[in-house]
Amino acid sequence: MMYHITSLARWTSAQSEGWIDADSLHSEGFIHMCYEHQLEGVLQRHFAGKTDLIKLTLDEESLKESTKLEYSAGLKDSFPHCYGTIPLTSIKSVEPIKSSS
Repeated sequence: MMYHITSLARWTSAQSEGWIDADSLHSEGFIHMCYEHQLEGVLQRHFAGKTDLIKLTLDEESLKESTKLEYSAGLKDSFPHCYGTIPLTSIKSVEPIKSSS
């Protein structure tokens, strides 16, 4: 399974747009995603203390054309990156998550 962490506010605005994006799509050219074994580390590194988080479970098959697996030398692991917006039809489930301290 692939996941994307986002804020409740971004998720709410995505409902009317039909897709979700992230600031990184505009600044880096892709949306950060992760696999289940990477979730806790992603939450600790990038979302510590945040309370309005949503975990999107993504349909890998529907995103395979826009997704690349890329290696992070600093973390010694490969992460999926989506080079485009994520259509709401590619989201299998939405769950609120607790902040990571």
